[in-house]
Amino acid sequence: MNNNKLIYVLTNYLMYMIFVVILFPNTLQILKIDKYGVDDESFFSGRLNKNNEWLSGNIYSSKRNSKSLTYLFNREVNSSFLISKYRNIPGVLSDYSSFNLQWSSDNSNSFYLFHREESNYEFYNGHFNNFPKYGDLNLINQAAPKTEALPYLSLQKEDEYFLVLNNKLTSKTEIITNNSDFNIVDSVIDDKFILQGINAKYVDLNYESIVKAAATFKYPHANTKHIYYVPDLWVEFDENQLITPIIGSVLNPNSKSEKDYPQHSQFSPSFNSRGDLLAFIHEENSTLKEYSLYIYHTPDSKVSPNEYLLADNLIYTIENKEDTSEPSLIMDYCWHPIEDILFYVTLEFKDKIRSQRIKYFDFESKSSHYLNAGTQNNGNISISQDGNFLVVQTWGFTPGLSHFNNCQYFGKKENNHQCCANGDKDVILSIIKLKII
Repeated sequence: MNNNKLIYVLTNYLMYMIFVVILFPNTLQILKIDKYGVDDESFFSGRLNKNNEWLSGNIYSSKRNSKSLTYLFNREVNSSFLISKYRNIPGVLSDYSSFNLQWSSDNSNSFYLFHREESNYEFYNGHFNNFPKYGDLNLINQAAPKTEALPYLSLQKEDEYFLVLNNKLTSKTEIITNNSDFNIVDSVIDDKFILQGINAKYVDLNYESIVKAAATFKYPHANTKHIYYVPDLWVEFDENQLITPIIGSVLNPNSKSEKDYPQHSQFSPSFNSRGDLLAFIHEENSTLKEYSLYIYHTPDSKVSPNEYLLADNLIYTIENKEDTSEPSLIMDYCWHPIEDILFYVTLEFKDKIRSQRIKYFDFESKSSHYLNAGTQNNGNISISQDGNFLVVQTWGFTPGLSHFNNCQYFGKKENNHQCCANGDKDVILSIIKLKII
């Protein structure tokens, strides 16, 4: 085949593939929806473990004791139990105040969480065997310093973690990790900044494994948050080594002048599976609480490096909530663990009625689509480690439509006060089984 003919064939094939991508973007099909809840309680967020057998559900403030509680639901036998522990009286259980449970990526029966003891937060690793009973969890303190503010947790492969906390004893913002080769415990962050969180991502770049990161800083005097892209976290963490904020900013990293700080906020950064795309939330209007979802092409991205792409507007974020704005609890959106697909919730207004609908953005086709789960309102979205299931907090089901999966009347037609009578007002967790077609 001569060169001209080869070029002709390749050109036509490329045009065909572009046509296919535009005409037939990734389409998601809902195969099944399971619902989990507890009578007269409102769930804040949920996550699935490695093998999707267990669902964790966090109640940020329980209606019965105002504690933050965590339930574990077993999806195979449709039963649940509340994380509790034994107190001084043998056989007597006490509710265990727990926050931000994240499952291990290596062990289906292991997880990490924060526990509030009096005025301090502590960091624990939990284990259980087979089907645990009340008080039957093995919780191991990770020996991180106690802190009055809820730390930010970024959990990586092989259960390597990065903790961002404000140390009560030293009055410093610190980064704690269990990687013995990564010693930045004594890093001091400039007191003009408040480091709120670090989203880390292991990436194989040029045959070398590095850790990219996106650091979220808060500037108290300006009441804004900004994201810094950190190309390699193995380098000693220092605000002078950070790249400038990643969008719309005139900030000079060497200047401490207030006039140089941008007026709007960016927060909630998250990398895709390869680490070459970084999504984040951008505040469009602080008064109206309007937020957009952007995608930043990192400098080593093979497509349009250092450029930005608007994914969608009117994103429902933790800043829209009235109950909490803890940075470590943000679950505004999530990446598919393999595909370049973002899942998120948008605010919709029709006839003065507000609803919060699930959408997804396909980066390959640069298009967004609704994911109709049959609910009026959704929030705090997460995805399973294999990408086959979404977990969202939901409310607005038609009362009596169906029972929770953990309800004793599941699969029957009879109405039941435990779940169906409250189905239009209690906040539950929905597991949406997906298929990419």
